[in-house]
Amino acid sequence: MSAQEALDAIFREDAAPLGAVIGIARDGHQDIAAGGASASDGAPMTTATAFDVASVTKVAATSSALLRLVTLGALGFDDPVARYLPQSALPAGTSIRHLLQHRAGLWEWQPLYLAQRNPWEQIDTLPLRYRLGEGRNYSDLGFMLLGRIVSAAAGAPLDQAVRERSHAHLLRPGGWSCGIQCSRRRGRAADGRDGRAVPDPRRAFGKRAATRLRLA
Repeated sequence: MSAQEALDAIFREDAAPLGAVIGIARDGHQDIAAGGASASDGAPMTTATAFDVASVTKVAATSSALLRLVTLGALGFDDPVARYLPQSALPAGTSIRHLLQHRAGLWEWQPLYLAQRNPWEQIDTLPLRYRLGEGRNYSDLGFMLLGRIVSAAAGAPLDQAVRERSHAHLLRPGGWSCGIQCSRRRGRAADGRDGRAVPDPRRAFGKRAATRLRLA
């Protein structure tokens, strides 16, 4: 079945969506089709339409990039948040694991889109809602901090880190990119803080990315 045939089948359903984009990857070939409308005003859906995937990015982007960096030894689950975000007001002892498990005591969310100042500064100065490790309290803010940690460890904006460090093998035909392939050759270097051994970024991500990678 082609992407267009799959799309046509979807629109034949009684509960068909307003619009859709279908992608099929097979043997290194990508087949993509779009149809319908992207909004109630009738604007056409295209393969370039941007979707708000909201909290799906917690798993599909932030978590996968973080796990990639952990696999490479660039950071660890029990590393203190302060190592990567020294400006954060989180209490001493708050770890990456606390953020991943939603046990850092942060607020569930905040209307940062209304912030009169830099929203990052607002997160950094918010008091905790719960005590550290008190329980599991789902927090969007915690994953925003994890995204900043990924960026600090990778030395690149989060979206770039996700594309190049985590999703290269999904987005590029033919499998793993050169940068990912090179990461299998594990070099070692000291991070300059506590002597912890980490992979040499020149080998971990290849020469092209080496100038951008910074292990915090």
